[in-house]
Amino acid sequence: MTHRRTRTISFLSVILLALTAIGPLFGSVSAQDDRPVLVHATNSGDKATFDPHLASGTQDRTVVDMVFNGLLRFKPGDASVIEADLATEVPEPVAEADGTQSWTFALRTDATCHASSATEAYPLTADDVVFSLQKSANSDTSGVAGDYAGFEFVKVDDATVKVVVPTPLGPAVFLPKFANYGGGYIICQQ
Repeated sequence: MTHRRTRTISFLSVILLALTAIGPLFGSVSAQDDRPVLVHATNSGDKATFDPHLASGTQDRTVVDMVFNGLLRFKPGDASVIEADLATEVPEPVAEADGTQSWTFALRTDATCHASSATEAYPLTADDVVFSLQKSANSDTSGVAGDYAGFEFVKVDDATVKVVVPTPLGPAVFLPKFANYGGGYIICQQ
């Protein structure tokens, strides 16, 4: 590029930036100013996968975080707190007679699986949750399978899933595995 052309482009860029910066000072004439606006943006990197159990790069995690939910979630604004998401409440551990420990998740009845080109949207069930958790625990289909080694996922009924762990775990270790990160994201089976 010639020096003159470079200067012209630089000058126009500065003018555009200045106009963008002072635009809010002049207000808006839109009739929709009072309506809330929801804006989502993601980075422009190439996506390697939309599978939340395999997503590891920032470009993948950004989209996955907006699309998928966990049984639990880290409370927005305070990641030290875990709260219910697809589950109705945060479960409590139960010591079983055989030395194992179980945690039972009751599912929300208003949660829906995304529609796709192959299926209509449909209500989330325990079958979907068990499918997803088994996928998380399988090293062939998940990058976080080691976190679920020895875990058993049991459908109790259409709206309840029990997780049995071979040795007792405290809430600080167990609960994040079912929150909105890594293998905790729920993928519907259809």
